[in-house]
Amino acid sequence: KVGKKTRRFALQRLVADEFLMHWIDFADLQPLGEEASNLLPVEYSEAILFDAIGQLGALCKDTLSMPAPQMWIGSSVALACDGGALPER
Repeated sequence: KVGKKTRRFALQRLVADEFLMHWIDFADLQPLGEEASNLLPVEYSEAILFDAIGQLGALCKDTLSMPAPQMWIGSSVALACDGGALPER
């Protein structure tokens, strides 16, 4: 149990550029079937970042348009993506 808490604490202390590099690292994924029909790992990373930026921008826009301040203390935003296989083009 102590090991789990230590690992979680270390992960919570990562700065944005450190955790984003781990989050978008798809170098270990290999295209299934013909390479031309699947995105390359670097293309998938770019697509994931582009989509995340768009969604975070929409979240910022929505929060700025709220008529009254909201209580965000203790709230979190999760970044998630499917990393099991490279998608088709």
